Amino acid sequence: MLRLHLTKQTNRKAYHIFKNQTLEQLVKEKPQTLEELLKIDGIGKQKVEEFGVEVVKIIQGHTLVNMK
Repeated sequence: MLRLHLTKQTNRKAYHIFKNQTLEQLVKEKPQTLEELLKIDGIGKQKVEEFGVEVVKIIQGHTLVNMK
């Protein structure tokens, strides 16, 4: 869902946004800050600058919904 959203938003191929392994690690680690996001394999400064805030917001929102 995250990658599909970013793919439509940027008009890029899904595999150019995040690899499957990166998505799996995002689900497992659930980074809550941009610094934590940088610890995810496949995410560097450029991707954090481009997608970081949105990715963290989505993860935080998903985490809050699942806590209820």
